[in-house]
Amino acid sequence: MAVSGIGVTPIMAMAQAAQRAGRVEVVPMEEVGLLDLDAVVAAARAGRQVYSCGPAALRAAGHEVASSCEQGVCGLCETRVLDGVPDHRDMLLSDSERAQGNVMMLCVSRALTPTLTLDL
Repeated sequence: MAVSGIGVTPIMAMAQAAQRAGRVEVVPMEEVGLLDLDAVVAAARAGRQVYSCGPAALRAAGHEVASSCEQGVCGLCETRVLDGVPDHRDMLLSDSERAQGNVMMLCVSRALTPTLTLDL
């Protein structure tokens, strides 16, 4: 099944198609509320990925996280990386800062390694 569209419009249709195929589990916040992320991550089997959107998910898990733009341009959410390799998606860090890998912008960046330990 192919789903196409412009922008974020097709995202739910694609996620639902992937769920029907058994490749993902979609858990809409509007239907079930906020997830217990600590429990979800602890229960995840090896090889599984848990995707959770930036600062809001960390706040829901009880962490205090500063943010403003949530687009990777202001730098307010800059967080020290203790272990792992970040996937920098911000528009703020220089190439040399990205190569050092010791900080990341929580609002848009992700992990390139199986785990990423942050100084929260």
